[in-house]
Order: sequence, then C-alpha cells, then structure tokens
Amino acid sequence: MTETLRIVHAGLDGAPEPPALEALARAGFTDVIGLPGPGADVVLAAMALAKAATADIVIATDPVRCVAAIPDPRRGWRRLSADELGVALGEDLATTGLGGGMASTVMCSRELGVIAAEHGLPYTLTPRAPWGEDGLGYAYDETGRYRCGNFDLDGPAAAVAVARLVARLTGRRWGVTGLLDDLARRHGLYATSRIAYPTSDGAPIMAALRARPPDELAGSPVARVAGLGEALELETARHDRLVVLPAGGGLECYLEVIRPVEPKAGFDDLTEAHTAANTRLVRLTAELPAILE
Repeated sequence: MTETLRIVHAGLDGAPEPPALEALARAGFTDVIGLPGPGADVVLAAMALAKAATADIVIATDPVRCVAAIPDPRRGWRRLSADELGVALGEDLATTGLGGGMASTVMCSRELGVIAAEHGLPYTLTPRAPWGEDGLGYAYDETGRYRCGNFDLDGPAAAVAVARLVARLTGRRWGVTGLLDDLARRHGLYATSRIAYPTSDGAPIMAALRARPPDELAGSPVARVAGLGEALELETARHDRLVVLPAGGGLECYLEVIRPVEPKAGFDDLTEAHTAANTRLVRLTAELPAILE
C-alpha cells in the first residue's frame, strides 16, 4: 500500500525537511509532494495543496515534532489534534505489535491509558514528557512530539509511523476518521482542548486553586483533586477533567470531556456526540476566568 499513498509534506518552520522526506522514501512512500515554500501557516497551505492534488494525508514535521491533517468526511480537510493523532498512532502500534509500554503527559488525553489497558500494555502518566524511560515503546505529549519505537523525539520517524497508519487504513471506510469513530464506540468520545491563560504571575493563582478548588465544573461536582508535579488535576463526577499547569509566567489549561457512545452508534450519532462534547468544552472554557481569578 505504501506506493499508492499520496502524501503532502511540509516543514513546520516553512522550509523543506530533507530528513523526513528521506525517511519516508526509505519506508517505501514514493508519492510525496513537498510544499514548495514557507508561508504564514504551512499546515493550512499544505491542506490546500493536498485537496488540489487529491492526497491522502498531510504530514508536517521538524526534527522533533509531527503534525498531520486528514480529509474528514464531517469537516473536510482539517488538522488532527495532538491527542487525536496520539491515540490513533497508539492504537495502530499496539495492534501491529509494540515492543514496550506506553506513556503520555498529564496534559494529554486519558484515552491512551485505556488503549494500553485494552492491549495488556503498561502505561505511565507523567507530569512531563517521559522520553527517557526504559521499556517505553510509544509516547506522546501535548506539543506534538512522538516517540515511536526506539526513536527518541524523532519527527521523521513519527512521519513514517503516520504514513504507515494511513496506508494500513487504505480501503477502510473514512480512514483515520473511521478509526477514531471506532475508538469512540469502544471507549466513549474523548474531546480535548488546550488554552493558554495569560497572567503576570501564575504562582498565587495555583496556590489559591490548590487551597480552595471549585466545588463543581459545568454543573458536575468535583470528585477528585490531585497534584502531578507542578500540575493540578480536577475531575468531576461526569469525568470531565481540568488540568492547570504553570507555563512561563502564565498558566496552561487542559480540558477533557468524555461523551458516552453506544457500541453500534452510526456516523450521524457520532456527529451528534462530537457536537455535544464540543458544547461542553465551550461551557467549561467559559468558567475558567472565574476559577482562575
């Protein structure tokens, strides 16, 4: 399937990245179209080129990061979030034979841990990126960095893993979207969002939040409060999740909701689940200023 996959590749800094192109060629992916030059948004430009060239996938890389965009039957060409790509790669690698455990940071979706348990693999949730851990077969973080196999923070290696994932899904209805829908049927729909909260000094806000966490989030009682390194994690009875982490002088917030999905849910049912999950994310986001005041 590798020779029939059409890839549009771009460097995340706007310049071509020969190591990723060479890695894809060595892996057998020969129909690769390079984005010709830099632009204000290389991923957006690559998606426009991919649409015109009827490509199967957009892959954008730098030496340590990897971003992908897909033709989504619900929304057209769009960029996958770090979590969507992270769980899709995790499921693919676990299914095809992963030598080692899995890990992700507290600012990533809990779904990777569910996937690991489903495949009988060890999983580690860490405050910071876990790249150096022994026995690790796969990991990702919220910034789009992926460790696939024995490669440590290798954007070109992640590009090959993404291309192989899409090639294996060739002929499967809706491709990567179909895989993510299947995961939602098995685990529920995980929807996530990252928000930067600017402030001149985040330390007093973090101290107040640890001392007096909110009683509820979006109408659901806070059932668990936990510290993970510098991060503070709040989980509600509905399994909504808010993580707050100091970042520079400000704060970074991570929101996650889980929408139940029936095992036999159809395409339209999942579309409605996406809408409901995103509506709840919006509600949680609207509460952040009051929580972090």
